[in-house]
Amino acid sequence: MKKKRGACSSVAKVAVLMVSFAMAVVMFAAGTGVATVTLDAEQQQVSEGASFWIYTMAVDPRDRPHILYHDSSNIYHSVKEGGTWRSSMVDSIWESFDLALGPDDGLNLCYLRYNYMDDDVELVYSTNTGGTWGSEVLATGWDIISPQIAVDGHGNAHICHHTASGDLVYRTNSGGSWTDSTLVDEVDTNNGQIFIRGEDVVGILYSDDTNGLLKSATKDGGSWSTQTIDEGASSYSLALTPGDHDNVHLCYMVSGNMFKYATTKGGQWYSEVIPGSGMASNYQIAAGPDDKAHVVYVDDVDGDLKYTTNAEGTWSTHLIDQSGDVGNCQIAVGSSGDVHIGFNYPYGDLMYATNSDGAWTTHVVEHTEIGVLSSGPLIIGPKGMVHIAYQRSMTNEIFYGSFTPSVITRPGLPENVTVTPQQGYANITWSPPANNGSADIVAYKLYRGPNLTSMMTLAIVEGTSFMDAGTIEGTTYYYQVSAVNREGEGERSSIVNITLMNTPSAPTNLTLSNEDDHILLHWEPPTDDGGSPVTGYNIFRGVNDSALDLLTTVDNTSFEDFQVLEGVTYYYAVVATNDLGAGSTSEAVNGAIIVNAPSQTEGLLPLAGMAIAGVVAVTGVLLWRRGRSKG
Repeated sequence: MKKKRGACSSVAKVAVLMVSFAMAVVMFAAGTGVATVTLDAEQQQVSEGASFWIYTMAVDPRDRPHILYHDSSNIYHSVKEGGTWRSSMVDSIWESFDLALGPDDGLNLCYLRYNYMDDDVELVYSTNTGGTWGSEVLATGWDIISPQIAVDGHGNAHICHHTASGDLVYRTNSGGSWTDSTLVDEVDTNNGQIFIRGEDVVGILYSDDTNGLLKSATKDGGSWSTQTIDEGASSYSLALTPGDHDNVHLCYMVSGNMFKYATTKGGQWYSEVIPGSGMASNYQIAAGPDDKAHVVYVDDVDGDLKYTTNAEGTWSTHLIDQSGDVGNCQIAVGSSGDVHIGFNYPYGDLMYATNSDGAWTTHVVEHTEIGVLSSGPLIIGPKGMVHIAYQRSMTNEIFYGSFTPSVITRPGLPENVTVTPQQGYANITWSPPANNGSADIVAYKLYRGPNLTSMMTLAIVEGTSFMDAGTIEGTTYYYQVSAVNREGEGERSSIVNITLMNTPSAPTNLTLSNEDDHILLHWEPPTDDGGSPVTGYNIFRGVNDSALDLLTTVDNTSFEDFQVLEGVTYYYAVVATNDLGAGSTSEAVNGAIIVNAPSQTEGLLPLAGMAIAGVVAVTGVLLWRRGRSKG
């Protein structure tokens, strides 16, 4: 009997617990001053314990996270639906499992299981595509090593694994039933990784340990073809271009302490040294929607965590963390090209970094006294939510965290700024900006100046209007407004201007005269039109000086009043108007008396009037009719 590679323990008790934690957000790296990323993470315990490092995660198109883990005896599947985690046992396990998500949201697993009855190891494929987990044995043998799985666009599964003798074996159910073939048997192989490019092009990366080569094997509908990618690569990280997966991206170390990048171009592999990288470890690569590479790694020279990308055409590197004590790290790229990095301090905090706001910021996702053992997969879901799985120290508990980074920027410019002249002040109004920067507007800053280039702060207000009473009639003022949120002051609005006006002063030299059977009023325009042309005159009349009613409105400087009666005293006033309104009303008035005239006398006796502020003082006249003498 061959010696077993491990021992199977009894089935461990497992439970799915939901524990909410208040997340502390700590900003370590300052941004550009124009944006801030904030998090509100929900953290939940998924398991009470798991084997060291043995867990993985996938997120389906419905944004549901699936976590697979094993406790040295069994594989468990936990899925979050409607805020609640459901857990179920999938199968017993020996070691080495891999997970792939199919196009129908089904999970596909391959793993090694120990058969007690036959004292043998089985290569098993399991899937829950039909709603429940089902499995089948693909091969048996103690020499099966490191199975890996991928699923094509048609839902077919593809598996590769090595053997103890160094062979590379490929298996698939694409023909309806499982078939297998040995791809490489003449050299020792290792580090096999299977992937799907496009809909159904199968690719396998592997190390040719005999010749020290990093190689690829590709099957595009026909036979397999192989290419050499580079020499001297000891390990690598693989990424596929999102969406159609047309291109493959790699980063890896080679002899001579060179950190390199390779990608496919036109079906051929191309490689280059990543400038300034030197010795690198814990490296991971992701591809963005623009088919550019994004790499996170630990610089072994200074211990810093760094990020490098060729998104701008040439490689540029950014410092993420300088603690010198970074554990493993993960990287993902969002649909808009924003980069997300998860990492941990060994037996310390779980960290998250992003450049969503245009500058790198770092946050604490979880801080515990026992520390975080490892930060696991980090995935950006279809709705932009960040999903991260991690394991706590000592207890090996698996936890899950999720959050949608909120990028707070300074607000946009206020809209619809208008200024309206009022009597003695200017009224400025505006609408909130269309973009508040993802944060509440806390104030508006109002600027005023005598010209376009001399704008000074006038006031800070909370509402969307302001009355500027510190104005001088006849002066032109310029105004603009900006909005303020927690991130700071946003862009200023366009500039509006106004020349402040007032109502006119009172018309002058009002006179009344008798024209046989009516009274003729005449006056002169006001000496001050208030900065706006006079648009008309309101004529008031009454039978006493304290109750004048509007008689009529005219647009010239005279009026004939035919609605007069004998023996009645009339009081008159005239008020000028402009676009701002009517002038002020005079308090002083004079009367006009209509009586029968002496029999042999006729004429008009004018009474002198006086002008007062806002209104012409009414001038009275004595109007009589021609009479006849007795005898």
